[in-house]
Amino acid sequence: MKHVRRAVLMAAALFFIGFPYPAVSQAPTTVLVVCRVYNVSRNCYKCSDYFSVDSSLPGGEDKAKRRCAKKGYDEPNYFKTTSQVQHWMLANCTCGDEEED
Repeated sequence: MKHVRRAVLMAAALFFIGFPYPAVSQAPTTVLVVCRVYNVSRNCYKCSDYFSVDSSLPGGEDKAKRRCAKKGYDEPNYFKTTSQVQHWMLANCTCGDEEED
C-alpha cells in the first residue's frame, strides 16, 4: 500500500511540475486607471474616479488615454488592485473632492 501511495504522489508531482499552467500573459488582464491633471489656479493635482481597462486587448492603453482626455485629464496611471489605487490617490491627488467655483 505504501508503494502505491508513493507512486501516485510521485506521478501527481511529476504531472504538476512537468506540465505548468499556461502563461499568465495570455489570460485577460484588467487594470484600474486613474487620470490626473495639474490645476494651476489651485496649485494641486486633481484625480478622476478609477475605471477599468482590459490591457490584454490591443489598444487598451490608447483607450485609457482617450477616456482620460475626454474627461479633461492628461495623465493615466495604471494599477492592479483597488488598494493600490487608494494608497496612490492619498499621496498624489492633492486637490481633494471639492469642486471648483
